[in-house]
Amino acid sequence: MIKSIRSAFTLIELVVYMALLSVFSLMVFGFLSWAHQLLSKRVSLLTSGVSVAAALDVVRRDLMSGSANPTLWHGKACVMTKEFLDQRGSPTSVCVGWDLEKGRLRRIEGLYDFTHNRWGQRTFSTVAKGFKSFAMRPILSKDRSRIVSVLIDYELETDAKTVHQEVVRVRNRVLR
Repeated sequence: MIKSIRSAFTLIELVVYMALLSVFSLMVFGFLSWAHQLLSKRVSLLTSGVSVAAALDVVRRDLMSGSANPTLWHGKACVMTKEFLDQRGSPTSVCVGWDLEKGRLRRIEGLYDFTHNRWGQRTFSTVAKGFKSFAMRPILSKDRSRIVSVLIDYELETDAKTVHQEVVRVRNRVLR
């Protein structure tokens, strides 16, 4: 009696192994694709959160150096006069406004006519994306002679119907 030694796979065994390997590969690559999408979404949310925080920091700094004179503010249009000392130490002022266009918070700087409520010469710069709404309202002192702080209301696209409020003190000590 001659015994044969089996040293190879049959064609059916190879097909079954290949089918199992392809199913396993599809499962692994599907999971990796899902994990990659989730990670990308988290990174984009983190990045937008950092840019929103930086934009709000710029808004805060502008408001802190704003004029305390109520006639140099237009709260509904988010426009105010920023007072500072130039490089030579001379008092200088510039009008700064904030605008929301298609979810982008823009900073406007230039000449604003407070009597007719319109911009003359101006430049725009986009500060951040991801805002649904943005408004600011000056808060007057008890005798209504000066602005003591500003209330900022903003809503982000990532938040579900959450309106954030923040109060910033106007404390322009340079020109007082």
